[in-house]
Amino acid sequence: MALQIGYNNDLQHRGRRYHVQTEDSGVHRPQVTTHLFVEGQILKTLKTSYAEHLGRPDLSAFVKELMKEQHKAIVIALRDGEFDGAESAAKKPTHDEIMKMTLEELVFYSIAQDAS
Repeated sequence: MALQIGYNNDLQHRGRRYHVQTEDSGVHRPQVTTHLFVEGQILKTLKTSYAEHLGRPDLSAFVKELMKEQHKAIVIALRDGEFDGAESAAKKPTHDEIMKMTLEELVFYSIAQDAS
């Protein structure tokens, strides 16, 4: 199975800009990861393994739905205020965390740092 196309959204919430990114790591690392960024810093990460579902004949559709639901859950939590006040607690990523970022995450982080 090829990697699923990811979901990316830039959102405004209470005067702040957020970015929500969801991606599939593929069958060799079967997990869906969603990051919520604020000003280039990761505020929240959700990871869901789908290793136990690798044998499904509808794996591609299953992973696509898993990605959609996980992405939507973070957006709803943001909308509902779950992260209000947490922005100040968002820490800058460590060297190890930066080294594990995908290219897209790294580009977004770099752009956000230049803008701040």
